[in-house]
Amino acid sequence: MRTSVRVVVLLTMVVGTGEAGGQATSPAGTQPVASQPAGLGSGQALLRQDFEAEKGNWSGRIVTDNVPPGSERALAAVANETHWARRATVTQRMQAADKTVLRLRYFISKDIPLTIYIFDRTQKDNLRYDVKEPVVGKWTEVRVNINVEFRRNDGSAGRLAAGDQLSGISFLAGKTGVDEFELVVEDVEVVGGGR
Repeated sequence: MRTSVRVVVLLTMVVGTGEAGGQATSPAGTQPVASQPAGLGSGQALLRQDFEAEKGNWSGRIVTDNVPPGSERALAAVANETHWARRATVTQRMQAADKTVLRLRYFISKDIPLTIYIFDRTQKDNLRYDVKEPVVGKWTEVRVNINVEFRRNDGSAGRLAAGDQLSGISFLAGKTGVDEFELVVEDVEVVGGGR
């Protein structure tokens, strides 16, 4: 059992939940959501990752010292490329629904934007969402309707469409060689369909 003197406050930021409805087409191996956090509505779990397993389809570094209440492990972003100072990625193939919602918790130690990429294999481009003013130093929850809030990284007007094939989510921040900070993610979920 771990004892911690750190006090962590979980804040909730709801972003662009939209009202479009629809039924998800589930990829092989997924199960309907039995119990979900409030606000996601009923739907199909397309991805659910809490990083509690020893190995998984992710890149980054597993940490146990800075995790939200109720968690044992989380995924820290690491320096591994030339543009972004920190990156963590969760890889899983998914098929988008009319309403595809991303929920996650993050911790960032510096006031710099957090960028979330989801690779859309159908459109052959990253879809991008920026948390421009992240909460610093506290575990924070974000919920985003990907169909409404994410934009193509190439700057064109395309958005996520029902049926698009997705293959992973990356969490990025800072500029290599300039920014030193901690970025950790936990409880990453993508739910398709629902109300």
